[in-house]
This record gives sequence, C-alpha cells and structure tokens, in this order.
Amino acid sequence: MQPSITLAASVGCLIGFVGAIPPGPAGMAIATHAAEGRARRAIAVALGAATVDVMLCAAIALGAGPFLARLTEPSIVRVFLAAAYAGLGVLLLVETLLRRTPRKAAPVGAVAAPPANTGYFAGVVRGVTNPSLLANWTMVVTALTAAGVLGAGRASAAAFALGVGVGVVGWFAALAHVVARTPRGKSAPWLRAAGGLTGVLLIVGGSVGTVRALFG
Repeated sequence: MQPSITLAASVGCLIGFVGAIPPGPAGMAIATHAAEGRARRAIAVALGAATVDVMLCAAIALGAGPFLARLTEPSIVRVFLAAAYAGLGVLLLVETLLRRTPRKAAPVGAVAAPPANTGYFAGVVRGVTNPSLLANWTMVVTALTAAGVLGAGRASAAAFALGVGVGVVGWFAALAHVVARTPRGKSAPWLRAAGGLTGVLLIVGGSVGTVRALFG
C-alpha cells in the first residue's frame, strides 16, 4: 500500500517548520529586515531559502541523493562551500557591528539606497552555501522512506518537498511577524546578540569544514 500523499505533505510541512527554527544566516537576515520594516525583503529571503530546501528534498526523494553527494565529493567543491559558509559568518558579524554604530540622519528628501545582499537571491545563496543541508535532508528522507511515510514516485516526492517549502516559509513568516511587532528598542539587543553568535558559529563551522576538506 502506497503512503498517503497528504501524509507526505503534512510531515514535510512539520519538518520544514521545525527544521527552520534553529538560528542561521537566512533567519537572521529575515529578522533584521522585519525589524527595519522591510517585510517584502524578509519574505523574499524566506522564499529563496525555501526554494533550496524544496529542490533538494525533491531530488533526494526521487533518488538523486547519491548523485548529489558525488557532486560535493571533490575537495575544491567542499572548500568552496565551507569558505562561503564562513564568509556569511563574517558578513553577519560586520552587519552586527554596523548596527552598533549610530547612523547619520539622511538629508531631507533623500532616497535611502536598498541594503546590499538582500532579497530572493540572497536567500538562495544562504541555502546553497550551507554545507550540512544535503546530509541533513538525506538522513531525513531516508528515515521517512524506511518508516513508510514516503513512497516511490514523483507524486510523493513532490508532496513532501512542497510541504517542506510551506513549513520553512511558515516559520520565517512567523519570525518576521513577531520581530516586526516588537518595539525596535527591545528587538535590537536581541538581534545584535543573535547575529554576533550566529556569525561566530558560521565562521568556526566554515573554518573547520575548510580544514577538513583540505587535510581530512
């Protein structure tokens, strides 16, 4: 008996929602945009990050896991991903330091330039450069398949992947809503602390990954 497509989609939604909760580069970018009143940019980053999860989950569920793993086997690829991950950490630290520095008021009538490294593409980059994403989703899909939650075929894979995307966007949208409704004076210290800690963790993780890729 084939597993229910509704079950695959529901489980995917739940896992996507819960899996997006731990702080990461995408979550920090979304929270920062929401705190600054840029709801559209926050949602754009969420959609970009969710797109990567959806595509990976669909590919793995359809049996492309081993092929994707082979693509990331070369040392040069692993070094690039780890270095990019550390680079996102540096970016978060720089953004945190800039938020600590008081900004001069813009001249009356001047149009503020949009912040760099934002939007849908930024969300995609934050997902693609996560070196653990492929391994994590491979383990999840393998476990769900063994448990009979996911079945063979495109329908089950598509339902699960789309469910994951809905769950990921759902958490990020909830995060953006909560941060946007929090007074700036109360959210700023939390954002600085979370941004700094996340940046340090990304730098450490990326550095360790680079060393392992080169000498492991």
